Amino acid sequence: MNELKSKPNTNPSAVSIIKKVLLLGFEYKRSLANNIEKLTEVDGFNVWRNNEITDLSNIVQTRLHYLQNPLDCENARKLVCTISYRCGFGCQMHHLISCMILAYGMQRTLILESTGWQYHRN
Repeated sequence: MNELKSKPNTNPSAVSIIKKVLLLGFEYKRSLANNIEKLTEVDGFNVWRNNEITDLSNIVQTRLHYLQNPLDCENARKLVCTISYRCGFGCQMHHLISCMILAYGMQRTLILESTGWQYHRN
């Protein structure tokens, strides 16, 4: 619509109509987003959603604590993740998060070897 509106040989009355359509579209979009946001508050499931989020968070945190603090560290199953190559911060975070997800899914203690990691020496 914006392309059509900005063409040099577009009829001025068509430009006016296109502007009105765009304004109405933006208004409908804003109204719909507002209605959806309010729906989450009044549909009766907001408390349930918050409880589910809290329960899921507790499950994940408990499992992470269990995996990262094994009773018998020597015999615990481990996953060693090495971040020693040079790439951007986002690239290294992506690699680290992939290691965390893999260790979590495989029920292993994650050992991070980050010698040479350029963003923090520890």
